[in-house]
Amino acid sequence: MSSDLLKRIIALASFAALVIPVQLAAQDKKDQHKQHHHYKLIDIGTFGGPASQFSVSSSAGLNNRGIATGVADTSLPDPYSPNCFFDCFVDHAFVSSDGITTDLGTLSGGPSSFAYTVNSHGLVVGQSQNGSIDPLTGLPEVRGVLWRNGQIIDLGTLGGNASNANAINDRGQVVGGATNTTSDPFANAPQDACP
Repeated sequence: MSSDLLKRIIALASFAALVIPVQLAAQDKKDQHKQHHHYKLIDIGTFGGPASQFSVSSSAGLNNRGIATGVADTSLPDPYSPNCFFDCFVDHAFVSSDGITTDLGTLSGGPSSFAYTVNSHGLVVGQSQNGSIDPLTGLPEVRGVLWRNGQIIDLGTLGGNASNANAINDRGQVVGGATNTTSDPFANAPQDACP
């Protein structure tokens, strides 16, 4: 083996011995920046009552901007007890973002509300009592509502006394249900048990 070839092999081995630790150190440094996402539990509190909860699990109660929605108890008893809106406390819909929980309020005259869904623009839909008693059922009336820019908007009915807003998309289209003036003879008919 010639001395030039031996010198080249030694130089190449020395260079490799210097480069490999640098590459490994750089790789270790990159791995240190890759951390698992840490979750943070935030107690959104209540409005003076004993409980609160986020929207029902089947709805979009949390958007990609971190805005969550749900319902929280006040300290006031439900005036319609035993026909309580939720848990026999006056309940108010809320939005929670960046650790701040905001009471969305209710329709004028209505004691309780519940928020179901929030879209990516922060528009929230749900339901609110309106302070009236449904003459057909004898129960407190609820209306589908939209909360936008700090305002509550009654979405109305199809001529009946009740409605609900279940979801809203990013175009602002709302889906839900509403009563009309047509009597349903099967509305409270017992259902057969499933076999």
